[in-house]
Amino acid sequence: MKKEEKISKEVSEFYDVVWTKYLPEIEEQKKFLEKYIGIENIKGKKILDAGCGTGIAAICFKLLGAEEVCGIDISDGALNTAKKLARKNKVKVTFLKDNLLNPKLKKKFDIIHSFGVLHHTADCRKSFDNLVGLLNTGGKVYIALYLKTPLTFLQQLARKLLRLFPKRFWISISGIIKKFMAGKKKTKRGFDGEGDMLDWFFVPYRTHHTPKEVEIWFNEHDMKSKVLIEKTGRFASTSNFFMVGYTSK
Repeated sequence: MKKEEKISKEVSEFYDVVWTKYLPEIEEQKKFLEKYIGIENIKGKKILDAGCGTGIAAICFKLLGAEEVCGIDISDGALNTAKKLARKNKVKVTFLKDNLLNPKLKKKFDIIHSFGVLHHTADCRKSFDNLVGLLNTGGKVYIALYLKTPLTFLQQLARKLLRLFPKRFWISISGIIKKFMAGKKKTKRGFDGEGDMLDWFFVPYRTHHTPKEVEIWFNEHDMKSKVLIEKTGRFASTSNFFMVGYTSK
């Protein structure tokens, strides 16, 4: 099995568990999208949620007035959860199994949203380029990636060591870490802290990046970019940064 295939398989199986056990809160997610993406970039638009997980963002985009929403993910468990949540919230969203490293999807979108996804693929830059290729002229790409800091190596070391524990202990350990990292509060997008800890410290594969690095990626596609959130969490070394890329007019 090739490296890309191996990583995709391991990540898919990991999120089969994470995105069936931990479900974010719809109202918190809606507030987040309204604040950082804006109704003017949602209402009446064709939107792709790339790496949709539970489908929560895709569902919220539809609830906020998007004309058409498609969510793609490599995890069967996540997609099953997404479809159930869409039915529960009585919205029509298309959910498809697809891999960002070699997407079958050929349709173009006005807005592409990918929060905390590309850094779990075997080639973050390749996945990024593939996403930009699905963008309509004049569209916008919103992405969040793990922030690379001088302390990143410590987080990576902790993740590698914690993954040595038997899988049956991972959730319990995540609950303990949550008390220190997040307390009892939900994260900004309404996600449960324990689920976030499981995601941060036990995921099979992750890379870290900087806004400057991603700015260069956008520039190479003749796009401008802007940082919307410098760090999403309490600590920079365990945070995402959130950016938007767009074509200049």
